Amino acid sequence: MTLLALRNWANNTQTEGETLQISLKVSRGVLVKTYAIILVVAVWFITLVFVGSTAAAVIFGVAPKSELLIVPVGSLIGVNQLRGSMPGAPANYGAIVDNVGFLPCLATIAACAAVNFGILLCSNINAHRQTIVDRIR
Repeated sequence: MTLLALRNWANNTQTEGETLQISLKVSRGVLVKTYAIILVVAVWFITLVFVGSTAAAVIFGVAPKSELLIVPVGSLIGVNQLRGSMPGAPANYGAIVDNVGFLPCLATIAACAAVNFGILLCSNINAHRQTIVDRIR
């Protein structure tokens, strides 16, 4: 809520004239709110898919493909650009949408990308590696 007060000074004297008050209520439109919600849902979906692929690589021994690392790195860069393109987006991370939607997803994607990158670097892709499921059998 913004309050704007204008005073009318008559003939440059110190006597106070009339006061005009204007109240403005500024809020985001429905389209902007819907865009933000769709963006958060899409980011969480990408994060959950990448967590699933990382779990498959760690638990079941499914070799991660190097092409799969492009998606989370692209998401790390692209989500920040999409967030900045929203009309009226805050300048820094501090809004509820950031704390619930973007920051946890970015941290999770970064951790999963590091795990997948470590698996790619330290493993022989052609050889079968022992997994958690192999140890249980």
